[in-house]
Amino acid sequence: MSEPDLHSIKRGWILRFLVLCGFRPIHPRQLLRELRDKNCPTDWHGLNDYLTYLEQKGFVTVVRTVMKGDEKIPEEKKILAVTVTAQGMDFHDNRPADDAGVIL
Repeated sequence: MSEPDLHSIKRGWILRFLVLCGFRPIHPRQLLRELRDKNCPTDWHGLNDYLTYLEQKGFVTVVRTVMKGDEKIPEEKKILAVTVTAQGMDFHDNRPADDAGVIL
C-alpha cells in the first residue's frame, strides 16, 4: 500500500467529524475549523473539492444555495450545510479496505 496522501487524510477527518456530529447539519465553517485544529488547514476551495468527492462517493449530503443571480457567487461559497449519510456512517463503522480515497 502506498503512503497516504494529505487529501485522503483531510477527507477522513471531515467524515470522522461528521459522524461524531450525527445526522445534524454542520456549517462548512465548522469543518474548516476542525481541519485547522487537526493541523490540516484548507481553504474554501479545497473544502469544496473534498466535499464534492465525499458527496460523489455517497458519504455526505451537501446543501447548496440555489437563488436567482447566484451565478456570481463562487461554487465553494454556496455551501450552506453538510450532513453525513447512512452510507458514510456505515463506511466509518465498517472501515472497508476497498476504498483508498478516504483514510480514517
